[in-house]
Amino acid sequence: MREKIQNRLKISVDGVDLTKLSNIEFYVKQIGFFGCYAPEVVSPTEMLVIVPYKDAMKLRKGNVDLQFAFVNEYGDPDASNVNTVPVEQFLKESGYDPL
Repeated sequence: MREKIQNRLKISVDGVDLTKLSNIEFYVKQIGFFGCYAPEVVSPTEMLVIVPYKDAMKLRKGNVDLQFAFVNEYGDPDASNVNTVPVEQFLKESGYDPL
């Protein structure tokens, strides 16, 4: 992930078939920031999450926690383990939004 620029995250998961889940939400948390996104399931083991520019401007260099929650094929709510990943620096202080 990078701060100050839109992020397109391709997330791979093990142990669950994403195509059998419903109501999937993907969370990004850093001190002072919490984002909730609706991922696009692209295969049984992969999803695409877009963190928009507006939210990426709130991220800072350091770590973020990632997690997703869902309803499984039996109708039970569940969530993944929390994963911590680094947010890399973006040199242009004002960010980059070509749109």
